Amino acid sequence: MMGSHESSFVLSPTVTMHITDRSGDDIHAAQVGDPLSLRFRIVDQNTPYEIFVRELIAFDGVDSSEILLIDSNGCPTDPTIMGAINSVTKEGESQVLEAPFDAFKFPTSDVVHFKALVTPCLPTCEPVSCTMEDYFGTSKDVASFGQRKREISTNVEEEVVMQSIKIHDKFKFTQKATELKVRSNELPAPENCTSSGSLAFLFSLVISAQFVFLLVCYTMNQRWRRSYDQDKF
Repeated sequence: MMGSHESSFVLSPTVTMHITDRSGDDIHAAQVGDPLSLRFRIVDQNTPYEIFVRELIAFDGVDSSEILLIDSNGCPTDPTIMGAINSVTKEGESQVLEAPFDAFKFPTSDVVHFKALVTPCLPTCEPVSCTMEDYFGTSKDVASFGQRKREISTNVEEEVVMQSIKIHDKFKFTQKATELKVRSNELPAPENCTSSGSLAFLFSLVISAQFVFLLVCYTMNQRWRRSYDQDKF
């Protein structure tokens, strides 16, 4: 009996949470609206466990503002913020779960923290069926990894994982780009340089001055000739 009990005892897997782009590459900063994902990975390569994720929240860490993203059943609370948790495990690798979302932030902080409860299960985790509404109000059932199928060990412990990311407002990036453009392309011209518009204006002034000068000379010449003719007769 002792040998049978020992054979059923397996250490719980080590799980990490990563914030990535949709390609799966880790990132540490993003702009509001960027397509991102939370990825949950089992570090141990030879573990017999699979995992499911529930009670996933986002919080700002400043004034305790938080949003429940995945509820206690493993279902998304608002699919417009975060989608269902899917398995993206490649063949021959330990399990990887992914929760897609678009980058968002709290008004009080640029840093968004995520915390989730991860539960191991043996031999596999069966997805839970979640009823979700799309943008048009149409309900549909979506599978999300949020239910345990079966355990063979009572020594399995749930694990809390955390991660954070810095999120910037888009208008800050736009403003910075505008400032750089002003500095590089819209600086005032040096004093010894003039724009094409200024050159054209100066040229027109010179032509006008010459025309006025010629007109004055012609008028004075005509008056002189008239005066000369009168004196002659």
